[in-house]
Amino acid sequence: MRAIVNGQVEGFPPPTELKTVYVEHDIDGSVAELTPVEFISQDATFAEYTKEQITSQLQAVGFNDELLRKGVAALSGGWKMKLALARAMLQKADILLLDEPTNHLDVTNVAWLQNYLVSLDKVTSLIVSHDSSFLDFVCSNILHYESRKLRIYRGNLSEFVKQKPEARSYYELSASPISFKFPEPGYLEGVKTKDKAILKMHKVGFQYPGSERKQLSDVSIYITLSSRVAVLGANGAGKSTMIKLLTGELETNEGTVWKHPNLRIAYVAQHAFHHIEQMLDKTANQYIQWRYAIGEDREALTKVDRVITDEEKKKMAQAFVVDGTKRVVEKLLGRRKLKSSYEYEVQWLNLGSDKNTYIPRDQLIDMGFEKMVI
Repeated sequence: MRAIVNGQVEGFPPPTELKTVYVEHDIDGSVAELTPVEFISQDATFAEYTKEQITSQLQAVGFNDELLRKGVAALSGGWKMKLALARAMLQKADILLLDEPTNHLDVTNVAWLQNYLVSLDKVTSLIVSHDSSFLDFVCSNILHYESRKLRIYRGNLSEFVKQKPEARSYYELSASPISFKFPEPGYLEGVKTKDKAILKMHKVGFQYPGSERKQLSDVSIYITLSSRVAVLGANGAGKSTMIKLLTGELETNEGTVWKHPNLRIAYVAQHAFHHIEQMLDKTANQYIQWRYAIGEDREALTKVDRVITDEEKKKMAQAFVVDGTKRVVEKLLGRRKLKSSYEYEVQWLNLGSDKNTYIPRDQLIDMGFEKMVI
């Protein structure tokens, strides 16, 4: 698809004869702050369109006033996909190249996309997708890659599989010889039962700065070692926002988020750019080496529940009375078990290591050292 758009396919008609548009939904971080209208109009391809025309096209695919005011990075995955589609519609393509177009779309928007593609009577769609029901609905032909050549089969995916049964393995794991073996998660220290909470939210509310309404309101969840949870909801309902609050990417405006002190969370965002935006010049190997070089996940250290604010630094620089003398905490060196919690070895400023003392976790949190404890 990229080769077609970049004019690298030998013998393919040039854009002056046949206009192809590639629909991507991973939006580059450099345009994150632009509104949807600004995002489209900054491209020279759309110089002939006024902002009113672009706004009208976005409204036609469902963008309301609030969404039109948002930066494109703040849009949910589904709305980013609809933005990419609206942009493609304005380009009046002869061929739409769609790469996994149903990714991040809810059921309603998948139905909208199906009906839109089927309604196009002067546009050909070339689609890569693993969504079998979507392909059954929209496809009239299947291009199959065989021995480094493309063969054309008439009919939708079901018809194609009747002619070539082994192709079922493309979208059904049961029909594939591939098996996945994940490592056992192992023992979580301090948790002896699979029914005890390891992660929970209580009456959480959240509103992005500048947003007119709350993204989340009165959300409470309780997750245990035996939990296997799917989060369902319409595009823009706040699913990713809730996950980011759980993982420490965002801080709550109201309510509490708690996770077990020994719990480690692996977060895989909807969009790869979320993780690798600053790493585009590194190889995959170099990125992993950088991320774990210090023995901790460097990405985790940049989360809001880890970054210490100036106000917190000020509080942490205060002197505390310990053993009858005023002392200032320099750093925490380690921890050990204390009944159902932990106590931490504290190194005091301008004092030798023989003066180190152990202070209980709850006391350190009261003193303002919660992030250092984490």
